[in-house]
Amino acid sequence: MRTLEVHLRNGCSPTRTAALLHVGRQSLYQRLERIESLLGLPVADPDSHGELLLAACAHRLLRATE
Repeated sequence: MRTLEVHLRNGCSPTRTAALLHVGRQSLYQRLERIESLLGLPVADPDSHGELLLAACAHRLLRATE
């Protein structure tokens, strides 16, 4: 979830996302592929960015209250 949120918050920039997560770009691409396979939709689809970001933020907030 953190990878998805960071990626969306940074305009889906692989370079910026990888740097912020302290991972290589190849590792990031593997994570994004896994996320896409779980979601069943491409992360790069701008039509879904708002909904995905909202879900990622809600998940983070819910975990913080546990």
